[in-house]
Amino acid sequence: MINYIVLGISAFFVVWGLIMGLVRGFNRSFLRLLLVVAALLAAWFLRHVFVDLLLKIKIQGQTIEEFLSGLLSGGAANVPESLSDLIFVIVRIFINVVCFMVLFIAFKFVGWAIIFPIMKLFVKKGAKKRALLGGIVGIIQGAVIAFAFCVPVNGLLIQANTLMTSLSDLKLDGNSVISAEVQNQVAEAGLDEYQDSVMCKIYTESGGWAYKMLTTVEDKEGDPISLDSAINAVRAVVKVTNSISANMDAISNSFSAGGGFSEEGKNALVDMLKTIGEVQDEELKDEAAKNILNTIIVSAAGMTGDGSEGSEGISLPEDFDITALDTGSAVDAVEALYDFNARVNDESKTEEEKQLTSDEAKAIVNGIAKNETLISAVVQENSLMPEVGEDDKAIIETELEMLKSEGEIDEATAEQVRKLLGIAAAGGAA
Repeated sequence: MINYIVLGISAFFVVWGLIMGLVRGFNRSFLRLLLVVAALLAAWFLRHVFVDLLLKIKIQGQTIEEFLSGLLSGGAANVPESLSDLIFVIVRIFINVVCFMVLFIAFKFVGWAIIFPIMKLFVKKGAKKRALLGGIVGIIQGAVIAFAFCVPVNGLLIQANTLMTSLSDLKLDGNSVISAEVQNQVAEAGLDEYQDSVMCKIYTESGGWAYKMLTTVEDKEGDPISLDSAINAVRAVVKVTNSISANMDAISNSFSAGGGFSEEGKNALVDMLKTIGEVQDEELKDEAAKNILNTIIVSAAGMTGDGSEGSEGISLPEDFDITALDTGSAVDAVEALYDFNARVNDESKTEEEKQLTSDEAKAIVNGIAKNETLISAVVQENSLMPEVGEDDKAIIETELEMLKSEGEIDEATAEQVRKLLGIAAAGGAA
């Protein structure tokens, strides 16, 4: 359905331009084309000025910007400020696009109203109006107008579809944020079908650069952020918070009193780490979007618990940086830890078979050291390993000393790794 609407709009502007070009002739059509291009450029360069003026208009003692910021935060204490800032950026981008299109229409008609009387004095209608050339210029004019309207609409449709797909996976208190009814309505609208259409590909290829510039604004700190990055940040938050919510109970309940964790806990922890790895590949090119994402995840992680004992959520430091994690090594560490735990608890294994190998120790120490902040927050006061012998401790200490000598970690991180593995520093008590 949407595909036919966009196709119809494009065809209308081009065909109407052809007809009017044949009627007007070359001279009048050419001047009309110049007017359209001038209106397009004026709308492009002045859109930010008009958006700023619009947001500063006061209504009942507060500006529209203040009203929207308060509305988006909802006055709720548990809504991270960075999340409301991100949503406001998205709203501002949409206002920016709408303002551009309205200004283009306004400048086109105002300009024509001013120029038309003047043009009548210098461009006379006559028999030799070169109708065919006028028709060709009219087609070009129609294509320019179609481009000005359909490129923004095309980009918004694509990103709206992407955003809706992401939000359809988000659940709060077990309920989908986007209801099944709304999801069905979106499906019936044909956004997926449109995204695969020829018209979508034409406007994406020809005007993608313009759309990206049109949908890039400055955040409250003055840093540029694009709609693409803002939506990627939303998608990343959805993935991470969903994964934490789905897996945290399984992780918390998997640790045994003597150290180590169950297969269910291992699978949950690996799933969460892999999800974070996927988020790292979301191509958040804007530094502003990365900073916003990190702040939101810190706040959202703390709210993943339900408040009951053992379900308090994850407490991450304020300077947490999800893009700095090495989730691949963390997954390797969890897998190695689980294999070691399984051998230790397997009564059919000999003491020699139960011993920690140097490869396992390397994977465990490297993976935990490079992701200590996240793993410490997830594991909390639990131990990742059962009680181990002096030989196993020595192997772990060897790997820690190697990382310290290479400058990869400091003593504070090494001590935190020991704590997570349930061992004391060399020479200390277990």
